[in-house]
Amino acid sequence: MPKVSFVIPVWNAEKYLPECLDSIRNQTLRDIEVIAVDDGSPDNCPQILDEYAAKDSRLKVIHQKNAGVSAARNAAYPYLRGEYTLFVDADDWIEPDLCEKATAVAGKEQADMTFFFFYRAFNRRYELEKYLKIRTFAGLEKRMLLHHVSPGMKLWRTDFLRNNSILFPEDIRRGEDEVVHWHALLLNPKTALLPKRMYHYRYNPGSATERQAKTLNREDTFLMYRRIAGLLKQTGQENTDWKTVYLERKLRMMYFTYAGVFRKDRPQVLQRIKKELGEEERNFLNLPNDLLPAMKDFYASMDGSPFRRFKNSLQVMKQDIRQVCIRIALNIISYFWKIP
Repeated sequence: MPKVSFVIPVWNAEKYLPECLDSIRNQTLRDIEVIAVDDGSPDNCPQILDEYAAKDSRLKVIHQKNAGVSAARNAAYPYLRGEYTLFVDADDWIEPDLCEKATAVAGKEQADMTFFFFYRAFNRRYELEKYLKIRTFAGLEKRMLLHHVSPGMKLWRTDFLRNNSILFPEDIRRGEDEVVHWHALLLNPKTALLPKRMYHYRYNPGSATERQAKTLNREDTFLMYRRIAGLLKQTGQENTDWKTVYLERKLRMMYFTYAGVFRKDRPQVLQRIKKELGEEERNFLNLPNDLLPAMKDFYASMDGSPFRRFKNSLQVMKQDIRQVCIRIALNIISYFWKIP
């Protein structure tokens, strides 16, 4: 039985796929297997995968019709033989000693989920140090839930995934990773931390994730949190600290959903958000919380105050300008510069 199983959903990543595969094949821990799921990729990814599989018996390739990143990840589950599982996107790559170091921590702590950190363009350099200053485990766990939801940023114990039927929801095109993250943490898993940057995230406008973001049905945000609310109820966590974390995360994401759509669509999104603001959300907003000032002003502006509405408009305008600048910069980088 291999120590680690890798799951790679593959779609439209021919430019970066070899680097991803090489970073996995060259792991210092040799006892691995790789399950790559070609999700009907329209480029040369299927051929690249078959060529690598012919050279390395540890790589198994599954070809399927395009069904989305969640379906591609789920398709790998029946073939997982490793003690641990790592999810890697086809346009990303990892440090050569990730498996060796992460499995050592997971084994020592008997962890179901072992978190680690990542690099990416415009990554805040103080992020890792900020996490390490958190002295309480509860504080660290909350921080991880709020900002570390990607399935690729952690080593999973395979039996934990399988025995608890932790699958990616195929009816949610954007936010499926957050549902999986909540599903796992609400089961009170044993968690551990590898305080090193081990994963390289690459912004790729043509990737499966970014493609889904551009065609995002905004209802996915609300569906995602209805699904998580159901998990809170299902696991008996409705009256615990997790509910507070859930409300904070939900309010954050609804704000970003509003700020991220075209201006002409905002009135419709605003009405949808108002419908989601129930008694629990309003009570949370009236208590001390960690929401950004712009978010607090956004929700306060719904009380009809002209001053609040004007202040919120200025905040949204700043957010628009910031998003445009970031998108332009990331597209320039992805086109002219291969991020190391």
